[in-house]
Amino acid sequence: NMKVAIKVMHPNVIRNISHDFFIVNAAARFFSKYERFSHLNLKQTALAWTTHLAAQLDFRIEEEHLRLFHKYSIGETKFTEYPIPIKATRRALIMSFCPGEAATPSYLATLPPHTRDKLAWIGLNSYCKMLLRDNFIHGDLHPGNLLVDARDELNPVVYM
Repeated sequence: NMKVAIKVMHPNVIRNISHDFFIVNAAARFFSKYERFSHLNLKQTALAWTTHLAAQLDFRIEEEHLRLFHKYSIGETKFTEYPIPIKATRRALIMSFCPGEAATPSYLATLPPHTRDKLAWIGLNSYCKMLLRDNFIHGDLHPGNLLVDARDELNPVVYM
């Protein structure tokens, strides 16, 4: 009786992002013609950006990354929790449900100072562990990808 969360890609995402890719790459080609912009390597930058975003359009990759985060947390101090991936296709991901609120500035402002201090400590230590020990960093840390369960204000839990 596990609660699950199902992440489903919006049907128009592929079409919309394809348009974005076209526009960004066309702009890069256009501005690359001018000496003034040559030092920016716009074509290479646009290609790197589109390649990175294209990989996010396959939820099987996200499933694999969740498995790696779990692998790296075995036997280590766990600063954060991660959902358990159950099944993924290119367009859908089923994972364990994580309770909590999105770590928006407005939500965090409602928490007592000691809880915010603890969350800052968790965030710093999580990032340092990913960077220095795991060599594998969560590349999309924004409030929607950080859930805070602060029911226990002395020991809040952060889900990535």
